[in-house]
Amino acid sequence: MEKDKINFFADVNTTRGKIISVACDILKEGNYQVMTTSIISKAAGISEGTIYRYFNSKKEILLTILDELNNYFVKTFFSGVDNNKSLSEKLNIIGENFFIHKDELASLYSIMFRVFSEVSDVDVRERFKQIYEKILNQISFLLLGKDFNEEEAKNSSIFSTYLLWGAGELLWKLDIVNEGKVLNKEIIQNMLNMISKIIEMEKEKK
Repeated sequence: MEKDKINFFADVNTTRGKIISVACDILKEGNYQVMTTSIISKAAGISEGTIYRYFNSKKEILLTILDELNNYFVKTFFSGVDNNKSLSEKLNIIGENFFIHKDELASLYSIMFRVFSEVSDVDVRERFKQIYEKILNQISFLLLGKDFNEEEAKNSSIFSTYLLWGAGELLWKLDIVNEGKVLNKEIIQNMLNMISKIIEMEKEKK
């Protein structure tokens, strides 16, 4: 795998996958304004008209990328986690998955962060909202065995769990800009231990 390519994310053996992969590479090096269908077609070695057989616009390409990035993150980080395992086992698996794949997925994450920061389109913002709600429910179901309930979370220490998860995201950003020199297994494990303690304390209160 070439270091500066994201071919592991999309199936470049299909035209649709090639379009997504090339668009991701453009977003990684530039921004959404640079990602025109003309530039995508040239980089992919296809006609611009071919792109419109698969996508109605460059915004649809972007929304598809965001959806597939999120699905890839969830699949990668939560691989091997199910509710037959204990809370400790779940957290250990998530921590191990994160540590193993954090460098591999750094480019994908940087794309999402850049788009979030630079694109103010209503449809893009709505898609981010849907993505974050999906992730929140995924975390809540795997860690607590139920869907996230915002009202319940506001009135319990469980809300701190999501603040800690946000802290994990912040640490990852810090790790990315410092070329992978910040996060290590000990830091990740300490963060997950705090999450586990908060959840267990909440269970004891009920």
